[in-house]
Amino acid sequence: MRTSENRTGRLLQAAVQRGYLEPLMVGLLTLFTLALHMMKPNAAEILLDLAAMAAAALTGRWPRWGGAALAVVLVCYLPVAATWATLGVYAALVVLFCYGVRGRRRERAWFTLVYLPILWLVAGAGLPSGISVAPYLVIWTVFIGVVWLAGSAWHGLIVAAEESRLRAALEERHELARDLHDSVANALANLSLRAEQAKLKGRADPDELGAIADEAARAVTEFGQIVQVLRREPQDSVDPSKSVAVKELVDAAAERLRKRGFRPNLSWDGPTPTLPAKAGHTLGRVIQEATNNMLRYGDPSAESAIVVEVSPEVAEFAFINHPKRARNGRGGGFGLTSMSERVAALGGTFSSSPAGETWLTSFRVPLAAAATTERG
Repeated sequence: MRTSENRTGRLLQAAVQRGYLEPLMVGLLTLFTLALHMMKPNAAEILLDLAAMAAAALTGRWPRWGGAALAVVLVCYLPVAATWATLGVYAALVVLFCYGVRGRRRERAWFTLVYLPILWLVAGAGLPSGISVAPYLVIWTVFIGVVWLAGSAWHGLIVAAEESRLRAALEERHELARDLHDSVANALANLSLRAEQAKLKGRADPDELGAIADEAARAVTEFGQIVQVLRREPQDSVDPSKSVAVKELVDAAAERLRKRGFRPNLSWDGPTPTLPAKAGHTLGRVIQEATNNMLRYGDPSAESAIVVEVSPEVAEFAFINHPKRARNGRGGGFGLTSMSERVAALGGTFSSSPAGETWLTSFRVPLAAAATTERG
């Protein structure tokens, strides 16, 4: 449903941007006008109305020239207003509305000052003697006021939609940057570290070569997934029926550590929740980056732990390891910033700092908030 609404919104915006809105609205008014003329055909009346419609349609491409041409046609209604029943004068309302939609405030103001007196004169000239023109002057004034409000409202919706699109595009760029860092960049850093270690040893045993090959394959896979994100259509969305088991994310992190010589003490307390696909992906990236930091800075020979405490409302994670060398403060690396941003997007809190002789990375994610973020 949301995809259909987005597509409709894009079509309407494209109609405005490409100058199709005026011809479309004028075309509908023309059909209505011709239908009325069929009841009592008059070639001169039809031609005058068609001239007004044509001038109004031209304002989509040439706002000033088309608006001026319509003013000239409106003046032509004055001599015949008493005897002809025409609807071409309503094309002025279409033009003023479209000026508002496009945000052309100056043209709308100037042509309102031009059209409104002409419309008043046409209304007065078409009335039988003895009939007060005052109500008709008020009616035309109200019509133009309504058109102003409607055009401004639609323009506001277009501006808001464009700002929302730009914010979404910027957030997607940030997300891709975080993905590149957390997956490909970390994998390449690990490859470089392992290659350097093999170089210092003067040899590379089969296990080391196998680990390097696995890390390279993971980098290629992650890079391919990111390329698929870049290639997808903007309206593509995550399948809401999919879900991610949080326990599987943590088990995968522990297994990665074991393959690299760590002996993590995995502690899980509480239920095993699942999250919608997007929220699960975000949480998985945080867990992956926490694991990457343990692999990069931690001492495999020392004790390490992954502690998870889950309640129906919140999940708390702690990654604990002994650094191979001292680390100053929380650090200003992009990885920690990326983790903090992702946890914040899920409505949680994040910290990473020394705790005695160990390094503690912890984050807290409200499960209900994470699911709500996915639906939003």
